[in-house]
Amino acid sequence: MNKLAKIGVSALCGSLASVASAYAGAIEVTGSANATWIQKNNEVTGNPLGQTTALTFTGSGELDNGATFSAVMSLGDKAAWSDSTLSLTQAGLGTLQLNGSGLDRLDDEMPNALATAGDTTASGLITALGAGEAGVDLEWTIDEGMLPEGLKAYVAWTPRGNGASVPADKSSTTADSSYAQGYDVVIDYDGISEGLRVFAGIGHLDGMDNQVDRDEWVLGGTYAVGSFTVGYQHSDLDYGTASNSYENDAYGISFAVNDDLSISYGHHESDKGGGGQTQESDSIQLSYTMGGATIAISESETDNRTYTAGSNQEATLLSVTLAF
Repeated sequence: MNKLAKIGVSALCGSLASVASAYAGAIEVTGSANATWIQKNNEVTGNPLGQTTALTFTGSGELDNGATFSAVMSLGDKAAWSDSTLSLTQAGLGTLQLNGSGLDRLDDEMPNALATAGDTTASGLITALGAGEAGVDLEWTIDEGMLPEGLKAYVAWTPRGNGASVPADKSSTTADSSYAQGYDVVIDYDGISEGLRVFAGIGHLDGMDNQVDRDEWVLGGTYAVGSFTVGYQHSDLDYGTASNSYENDAYGISFAVNDDLSISYGHHESDKGGGGQTQESDSIQLSYTMGGATIAISESETDNRTYTAGSNQEATLLSVTLAF
């Protein structure tokens, strides 16, 4: 009897192990280390040397109905958790994600070798945020089988815009007196012609009580031919008053000299309502990749960086990034 019991227990344990193995998840860790040297005019920079590190933990698994799930946790510089997402994908329907990108995925889609044109010199350059960046959102990535070939579509909704990160388990973020619920709709299409990509998106947040609504939209495209990629996009951000509304234009061009060396030029313009000066940024960039290492340099300048005449900035940035 004892032997039979032991056999039964062993068989049960083996069966449970098989089930656990069949549906067990996995976790992957990726990261990068970045060292920089920056020099700016019209600003006291102190020590020009900088360094950041980042780790991304991606967990994934499968449910017994074939649906897959994933959780992404991003560890920013040193020991600061910077972002996290949780998603569930069902074939034929798409992906539902907590804390998606929304309209922010179209923040700046211009080709570049290192960063956006105003990355090191602009101050207050307004870019598309959307419901996802204004508060924690639920985002539906529509299954591509439900759409025309080459089309991607995203719909995001937040119950409360507050600009906070994902709250902890069984808690909520601090109440915000500016915005209530909001939504984003984004489409991205590359099925018109080879090398051509067009994208567009809108975002809206309801104002709380007597507060004004916030509306944003983005429209643009890129075209790649041979070693060249060119792009242009326009964004319009209306925060309810003339002095808090912005129209932004960006264009860029990049050239891949070979598989490792790329150069680019980018230009941004931002017009603030209420009679402010146009903020203009220009940047020339070069990057060289050697396996997991990338060395890049940029020369950038911004005129009227605070939308006032004479508030100009120039900067040189040298960056070394190791990816692992």
